[in-house]
Amino acid sequence: MTPKGKQQTRSELAKHYDKKMRTLEAGTIASWSEMAQVAIVVHDNEYWRDLGFGSWDAWMHDAAPYSAKAMYRNTNLLRDLKEDVPMEDLKRIPRKSAKVMQALPKSVRRKRETIEKAVRMKPDRFVQEIQETHPELHIETQVKREYAYSKSQSEIVDGAIELYRVVEDKPDATPEEALEAFAADYVIRHQDEYDAIRSQQDAVPNKRKRTR
Repeated sequence: MTPKGKQQTRSELAKHYDKKMRTLEAGTIASWSEMAQVAIVVHDNEYWRDLGFGSWDAWMHDAAPYSAKAMYRNTNLLRDLKEDVPMEDLKRIPRKSAKVMQALPKSVRRKRETIEKAVRMKPDRFVQEIQETHPELHIETQVKREYAYSKSQSEIVDGAIELYRVVEDKPDATPEEALEAFAADYVIRHQDEYDAIRSQQDAVPNKRKRTR
């Protein structure tokens, strides 16, 4: 990993690795939009046929197996934004900030000021900025949750998310939307049962106090 060629000073090596890290970081930010751009071109021109695949979906899972699921959402996100935000800017906007841009009215997201903030600010700061300047949009702060699933649990969760997309006719629904729907449905169906159990539990300590 050490740069080849003449002997380099510590300062030169430090600058080399700093540049490399910044390049990789920029590539990470750009990857969602650039990959989505490629996916759209292959889809719209049906290049997947020329590559010997039976469908765009089959090509996507072969060409980018780790990104295929996210690519459905990313292609829709890019289609929504590319008429209002230049591609060169989208390559510099993290996906989380791009999602916020998607929720903005076209008149707002087209503004150079808005685009520059999305490029310059970290996603959480950009969300906060939009919340403060456009409270009427009710943009929510995102809370990151991480769970470790076993293989069998992961298969069940993935299957449930796909089921939600089909049954609700929402092929672009995010996992977060599907999981929220599952949780809300469970709460609605079991709220009365929960309240009854908690009432019984609360009554036990009170009964003990009276018998002392």
